[in-house]
Amino acid sequence: MKISKLKKICSKAAKTISYFYNENDNSLWIGSGSAIYPLYGMPNMNTSEQLLTLFDINESDRENWRCKQLPPAIESSIVMNIASCTTGKMIDRRSTFVAMLSEYQIFSGTEKVHICPKAFLEVIDDYEILTYYSIDDMIIVKAGLLTLGVLCETHGVVTQELLNDINSMHDMLQEVFNRECEEKDKSRNYEQLAMTE
Repeated sequence: MKISKLKKICSKAAKTISYFYNENDNSLWIGSGSAIYPLYGMPNMNTSEQLLTLFDINESDRENWRCKQLPPAIESSIVMNIASCTTGKMIDRRSTFVAMLSEYQIFSGTEKVHICPKAFLEVIDDYEILTYYSIDDMIIVKAGLLTLGVLCETHGVVTQELLNDINSMHDMLQEVFNRECEEKDKSRNYEQLAMTE
């Protein structure tokens, strides 16, 4: 995980670094508040000075940044939800869509659809095989047993206008799909005719 990608997420969140330290596995969790990621094997950086140095923030820009330690209740909720990841909580990564000038990722579970900004996943997309879990309003991302991030679901981006767009796109894509199937069938028929001559 690259610090520069973490910095970008926090920069978009009004230049706020949200963090907590998990002493059980010596991990420093850093993020925007809506998405938080562990840095394993890190010392407990609990001062603004240390965190801003980690992010390589220029002295002249440091007064524009805020560091906010997450309350113990949120920390324990995150740790507890990570421990609750089971196959029954797994969700699938699906399509993306654009709304309000931002790109969002859709996940589907057995009971509902989950949505989060696609930018949250760019921090951890270096890993090829990822597993996603949904617990409460959190999307937990893992590579094997290693937790890579906890992302909060986004609400309020699905509007009637977006649904209308998706419906009209569905009809147009269905036409394209049908046309391509017809062209493949014609091509196969020509090949079979050529082979029999």
